[in-house]
Amino acid sequence: MLGVGVFVTTGPVARHNSGPSVFISYVIAGISALLSSLCYTEFSVQILVAGGAFSYLRVTFGELVGYFARANILMEYVLSNAAVARSFTEYLCSAFGISDPNSWRVEVHGLLEGYNKLDFSAVALVLILTLCLCHRICFSLLFCCVVQNSFTKESSILNHVMTIFHVFFFGFIIIMSFCNGSADNLVKPRGLTPNGIRDVLDGAAIVYFIGSVLIVSGLYCLMALALCMMVPYNQIAEKASYSMAFQSIGWKCVGNVVGAGASLGMVASLLVAMLGQTKYLCVIGRARLVPSWLSKVHPLTCTPLNATLFLGICTTSIALFTNFDIVIEIISIGTLLVFYLVANALIYRKNVTIGKSSPSLVLSFLFLITSCAIGFRYHGNLSSNGGVCLFLVGSRAPLSPSSSTRCLAKGSQVSGQCLSCLGQLPCPFSLMSSL
Repeated sequence: MLGVGVFVTTGPVARHNSGPSVFISYVIAGISALLSSLCYTEFSVQILVAGGAFSYLRVTFGELVGYFARANILMEYVLSNAAVARSFTEYLCSAFGISDPNSWRVEVHGLLEGYNKLDFSAVALVLILTLCLCHRICFSLLFCCVVQNSFTKESSILNHVMTIFHVFFFGFIIIMSFCNGSADNLVKPRGLTPNGIRDVLDGAAIVYFIGSVLIVSGLYCLMALALCMMVPYNQIAEKASYSMAFQSIGWKCVGNVVGAGASLGMVASLLVAMLGQTKYLCVIGRARLVPSWLSKVHPLTCTPLNATLFLGICTTSIALFTNFDIVIEIISIGTLLVFYLVANALIYRKNVTIGKSSPSLVLSFLFLITSCAIGFRYHGNLSSNGGVCLFLVGSRAPLSPSSSTRCLAKGSQVSGQCLSCLGQLPCPFSLMSSL
């Protein structure tokens, strides 16, 4: 299904991380999601049980790791739904021609920054959808599906309907943007990757939670290009980015239409996502990893009433207080961690369970790979022009002001640090010499 994550994440990522190269972040995220889907496919062939990552990790690494993965997936559902609910308020404001996306929020000065703008519109949306799911009103009215326990069929129909809507809606935005945009905005004011390749990778981690692959990734890349072609990256609005972009180029009516369409898409996507998170919690309850009353089905409504209400309250609480930029970081961490665990479990299963290799040897290899990834993330630096700086513990003392560096790549002599490496560490492709 084409989701609404592109409306939620593209603007902030382009503004603060990737710049005009945000479409490259979507390419990286799409490739990563494709590789993750291949891991899931191989697991589904070998382990013929339902449950996804929870079942695969439980069979491979035990109950504790499986429960940890399921908790992360559930957390990602709740937080992403809260983020979409808050974005719904911003796009709904733009649909009514209101330029300030925070105008419908109530600021409370006694609360911490980032938690002090109460969003009652998001709360109302989540509560209404929660009640609809509890009594199956929404699905019954839309599709006349009143057959007991037909949640999967109903959500599948809604997925298909909203996918068709999103394809046409995305196409409308892309065509309108390309007709009125300028390719010069992709290189102004500081080039395609103004913050360096490392921030492009960070942007890929943030947009990854949309789970994009192949055709979906292509559409998201075109959407990202459309946004960056309309306005320079440093002028992209963080809230309701697409609507504000159209309004900034003088197409206010189109901006209002985009705001209305995005709001409608967010309502439908939230409905399906909240249904999915309820089903996840029910599976955990049936496995007795959480109180079993959360998995009980109400005899009158034929819905998991307890789980729906519990998760609805959790989503409402986060959507009321927490700003989007705080939520999105946690979402990315939870999603990537689960997919990383599944990839590790596949390697372990192929080499230990099937290949009969030593468990300690395989686990040591996985630990080495994990350590390298963490070390690269926190100590590596990819400069904006492609120079690579590596972190070598104890390999070199800090540069003194009286020292100079001759870069082997550039052949130029500079004071203190190689000009080709704009990071915090000396370039490894350099020789130290004293003047």
